[in-house]
Amino acid sequence: MSKLHRSFLLVIGAAVCVLQWTSVAGAQDLTATITIRPGSPSVAVVEGKFAAHAVQRELHFLDSFGSVSGLARRISNVRMIGSTGKSINVPKGESGRYTANEDIATWSYSVDISPLKDRFAAAHTTWSNSEGGVIVPDDILPQSNGIGRSAKLAFNLPENWAVSTSERAVQTRVYEVTDLEKAVFYASSANRTRTIRTGGAEIVLSISGKWHFTDDEAAEMAASVMSEYERIFGSVPAKKVSIAIMAFPDQVPTGHWEAGSRGSSITIVSSDTPFKSQSLQRLHEQFRHEIFHIWIPNGIKLTGNYDWFYEGFALYQSLKVGVAVNRIRFDDMLETLSRAYDIGGARSEASLIELSRRRWMGANTQIYA
Repeated sequence: MSKLHRSFLLVIGAAVCVLQWTSVAGAQDLTATITIRPGSPSVAVVEGKFAAHAVQRELHFLDSFGSVSGLARRISNVRMIGSTGKSINVPKGESGRYTANEDIATWSYSVDISPLKDRFAAAHTTWSNSEGGVIVPDDILPQSNGIGRSAKLAFNLPENWAVSTSERAVQTRVYEVTDLEKAVFYASSANRTRTIRTGGAEIVLSISGKWHFTDDEAAEMAASVMSEYERIFGSVPAKKVSIAIMAFPDQVPTGHWEAGSRGSSITIVSSDTPFKSQSLQRLHEQFRHEIFHIWIPNGIKLTGNYDWFYEGFALYQSLKVGVAVNRIRFDDMLETLSRAYDIGGARSEASLIELSRRRWMGANTQIYA
């Protein structure tokens, strides 16, 4: 999500948060199979149906996320079968909406999951190439019309692709998902996966590509940061955490990275740095920030647009932990606070809530400050 050297923070004088770690239970609202064939890794075929209690007459898809727009345009070859078993004429509406004149029993469509040019997309949306990729169900499965978004998902993937996720497996490559908006799956032929246990959680760490740091060093860092936040908060909102570290799907100059967190899944997409010391320092920074998000905001329920709160809070706490474990100097923290103060003092008259609405239209740095 954030980068210490590009983003700045909010100094919170005093705050008391009542945290309620949340979970969702109940029958699945839909079942679906996601197929990626060996010869066509950038195309996903999705077939599924709504549960009896969640039958709908419309398929519509997420069209934007963060700085990425036009996601619904990736959908094609939509087919819908009605309750009578006959095909339904599929008129396309605006923004990726497909409306039927009767209940939809089953549906299928194709999704172009070629990597997008926007680097932000690599850590936040679905993409795949010949070696694998990231599957974010929220942007390739139908959105809800006032109905829950739990699902039973099956994956039909190339045999040599391994799947890593924090979702519960019920069979081989079949998972129960309590909230499609928070789920992420990592599929790759090159994943090196290991399981790390901390005091209250299990971390599934998936690494692909070559890095200056070793897999052991990454695993030790992830465990130490997770343990530190467990100590600070006193409990964990998720018993299983999935972390994936991978290279950008396209050539990107050294020193660039994007990271995102959904539910209990963390995605870090990166190019390496020139030196090992830089690579280790940056990885620890990424872990400190993104693992914090498992608690805030992912582990609590708030309403409204509150990016201004949790991103500044995450960066502030990340710096405090960095100082506490001797990864950064106290002077480094003060320097970042000073930069944030300067940016905060120069910000527009817009409220923090309004800036949150405009986060992806140029207000991102102000949000962190």
